[in-house]
Amino acid sequence: MLPEILATLDAFPELLVIIESGGSIVAANHRFARTFEGSPESLIGRSLFDLLETDPECAREYLRRCAGTMQPMPGALVFRRLNGAPLECQCSGAALRPGGEFGPRTILLRSRPKNEAVVSFVALNQKIADLSREVRGRRRAEDGLRELNDS
Repeated sequence: MLPEILATLDAFPELLVIIESGGSIVAANHRFARTFEGSPESLIGRSLFDLLETDPECAREYLRRCAGTMQPMPGALVFRRLNGAPLECQCSGAALRPGGEFGPRTILLRSRPKNEAVVSFVALNQKIADLSREVRGRRRAEDGLRELNDS
């Protein structure tokens, strides 16, 4: 079953990890594993807390809140890469369906490096600005055609 799960997790652009509510890693996508210079298989059974720079009590509280809801719970965690460098991430965690393969208290944690989230936001704002300019240009052209037809 693990190969199918990894294929599904790898389809997402974020760092994805499935953990038990106590913090033990059940599965991770390749992007998450590469961030910590490992393979998804090498992370199974490790504690997520070993990879965090965030205060363990704060991280536990966040994971408790995630385990209590199936709605994505926003948060922020600071991971520690293998070389010791911190990696600030915007996170979204939620409990997986009770009775699923991983049990009722398993959490899917999606993380996106903070700098990547900012870059995505800037790119989205640029696309909105470009679209607005295009719409204004089309309206001006349509108004000009209407004036010509009315003359």
